[in-house]
Amino acid sequence: MKIYNIGILILLVVLFISCKEKKKAINEDFINLSPDKNLIKKQYNRYWTFNPFFPEDSLYTPIGKSKKRPNMPLGLIKGRDIYNLDNFYKYVKNNLDGNYTAYVYNHDKPLFRYYLKIYKDNQEQPFKTNKEIEEYFKKNKIQYQYVKYETKQLPIYLLKSNNKNDDVFCMINNSEKNKLKVYLTYNINDTIRSLMDDFFRPFSGSEIEN
Repeated sequence: MKIYNIGILILLVVLFISCKEKKKAINEDFINLSPDKNLIKKQYNRYWTFNPFFPEDSLYTPIGKSKKRPNMPLGLIKGRDIYNLDNFYKYVKNNLDGNYTAYVYNHDKPLFRYYLKIYKDNQEQPFKTNKEIEEYFKKNKIQYQYVKYETKQLPIYLLKSNNKNDDVFCMINNSEKNKLKVYLTYNINDTIRSLMDDFFRPFSGSEIEN
């Protein structure tokens, strides 16, 4: 009987730890100009971005911890090929119901937000044209300015919320039928570097864990 009770106790502890580490993506809209740092810290796992030039930057993500690499997220990108995201997308689709939002912070200052929505076969991606994007901005009372950028065929905007003085750099990748990706760079007066690599670098590893 004692052994039976100990077995149940161990099982409950394992389930508790598992539930504690399993995070869900915060239910946010396509655009969030004023992220809630307290909610993000409470809901997401925190990892270093592995950028030696900015050691105080942190990645906040719902993706769980690696079982093989201490203090690192799951290995979802093979080696250093951080632009091959097939396994990353597979994980988001299978484990997060196709919804993913993550942030890079420097202490309490938001630097970067990555929003990914993977649509099912019977769903339609909402932003097929610039007109649809701008109708969304107007509906949500987001001040915007379209930025013409010749080298990439992606809609780019400068956004400003009513309670902020600093513009937010917004790039929307609507080029794939079943995926929508929205990149926000906050505090652009201070943030003059690309943060894309900082976001994906922590997931690279010698083997895939999903």
